Order: sequence, then C-alpha cells, then structure tokens
Amino acid sequence: MRMKEFGSMVELCRWWLSGLVAALMVTACAVGGDDTYAAEKGSDAPVSQAVYEGEWTVNRQVVDTARLVVGPTLHVRLPESYLMGLCTSVDKSGMTALAEPLGVAAEIRLVPQGYSEQSQYMAFASPTLLDANAELRFNTSSFSILIDGRLHRVSLLCPDNANAVMQTDMRQWTLGITVSALLVTDTATGQSVEHKLPVAVTIYYNTKRRIG
Repeated sequence: MRMKEFGSMVELCRWWLSGLVAALMVTACAVGGDDTYAAEKGSDAPVSQAVYEGEWTVNRQVVDTARLVVGPTLHVRLPESYLMGLCTSVDKSGMTALAEPLGVAAEIRLVPQGYSEQSQYMAFASPTLLDANAELRFNTSSFSILIDGRLHRVSLLCPDNANAVMQTDMRQWTLGITVSALLVTDTATGQSVEHKLPVAVTIYYNTKRRIG
C-alpha cells in the first residue's frame, strides 16, 4: 500500500508540475506578444534625429534647396536670396540690395497640435507682436545677413502661425510659412526697419529623401 501511495503521489506531483509549466509558457507567450505589439507601436513614434535633403517652393516653383536636420528642434536654412529679393522690391532706399546672406540655418521649435494615422501636426513656437494698427503677427523664424559689414537679423512676420507636418509612414516633413512682412534689425543698435510685402507670400519646404 505504501508503494502504491507513493506512486500516486509521484503521479500527482508530475501532473501538477506539467500544469505549472504549461501555465508559465502561456504567460510568457502573452508577455512576449505584448512586448512585440508595444515595439510595433513604438516604431510609429517620430524620428528623433535625422537629416534630409529638401526644397523650398513658392507657387510650386522651386526657389531654393536646403538640408533639414531633425532633433529636439528643427534646423533648416531659409530661402534667404528669394526672401531678400522680396525685401529689396519694397525697399526704396536700396539698402537691402547690398545685403549678403550668411547661410546659417534657422532653429525652429515646434509645439504638437494633433495627429492622425498618417501624420503628426505641429505649430512653430513663435512669439507674437502687435503692429501700429494693433494687428497681431507671428515672428516665425529668422536668418542673418550682413549690410555694409554689419550684422542684421531678418525676421519673418506672418499673419498666421507657421506649421509643420510629419508623415508617420514615410517619415517625410513639410513646413509652411506665410510671410506678410520682413523685419530687418541691426543687431548692434537694435534699430529695425519693416518691409511690408504688397501681398503675403507662402513658402513651403518639402523633404525629398533622408540622408542621415
């Protein structure tokens, strides 16, 4: 009897261990599945660091090319020569005709605005100002130039804030800026001259391919 009882206990323990192992395997599979799903979801997150080649366009016409560096902020050279051409066309003094763009990339900070399955939408973190007519405008971005050897900053003043869109599937970027005036500031003296454009101009930047 004792041998039979011992054999029964062994069979019971063997059955219990088999059930325990099966349960652990099911749990491990479930955890592994959750991890894989989380990793797949994580792959939809924005690229934290990347470098792109892209184009600036106006009315679907290419006016400049530039690289976009994506990181905590965006860095891209604005279409300086095109913008200075707009500025020169309304500058009666002709001073800006002597301007020499320095080709330094503008730094753009973004604020999330929402997302869809295909895109993430962001706005520029732009300071605002009021003009003489109490009209609110956005100072969206700027670039540097030299006039007679003196450093000046050219700020893009816009009636609406600028925006950025990133396609989550293709990882491509689009920037849109509507410019109504250019504010040229002497960085040494702080004196500014505003060049208001006859008609607001929208410039777009579209990445073409990732290179880094």
